[in-house]
Amino acid sequence: MIGRNENNFMTRSGHLWLVATLIGLLLAGCGKTVELEASKRATDYHTKLQRVLVAVNLNRPTMTDTNKNSLMTLAELKVAFDAKWVTPFGVSVELVDLNGDADDAQKLAAAVSRVHPTQVLELKTAQYITASYVIDGYTIDARLSDVAQDKIVWRTLVSLPPFAKSGRMRSGAFGARVSHQDDANEVVDALTSQLRVDGLL
Repeated sequence: MIGRNENNFMTRSGHLWLVATLIGLLLAGCGKTVELEASKRATDYHTKLQRVLVAVNLNRPTMTDTNKNSLMTLAELKVAFDAKWVTPFGVSVELVDLNGDADDAQKLAAAVSRVHPTQVLELKTAQYITASYVIDGYTIDARLSDVAQDKIVWRTLVSLPPFAKSGRMRSGAFGARVSHQDDANEVVDALTSQLRVDGLL
């Protein structure tokens, strides 16, 4: 049985989450929900994206399961890449979830052998900000490698700012998972825009 104090705590926490959500709705549009750092492209690289393996590596060993609820999922990123790369540009895209595990290198090598990509785009969490027990914002290190040349040919940082700056909450009450499709769409939009400017898409 839940005691009165525990029940009151849960009620107060739920009210705080509701208030924060309403504030977020009021702040929406007041700040950027995705920010992109200036990209760096190898000066001698001009090959357009063709068959891309996206290696999603957002989990970090220091993250709790509740922390991970604030991150985009592989499925959400697949929807975004299919809509924004496959359909308009004809780029073939496959995704692999690396999860920050010890066997990531083997999983990536197996995926490369299976997919035979021309390029690999790794999306890896570089840093994250927590508020209480949830992730409030995080930065993704995006690195594009050419498989034949076996080197990184393009790189940028994509930031998903915290609630106070962006007005976007990335978790529900008590850290519950919510949809991050908007985050996924906007991250891929930002990458698309910069890759087009750099002549790779």
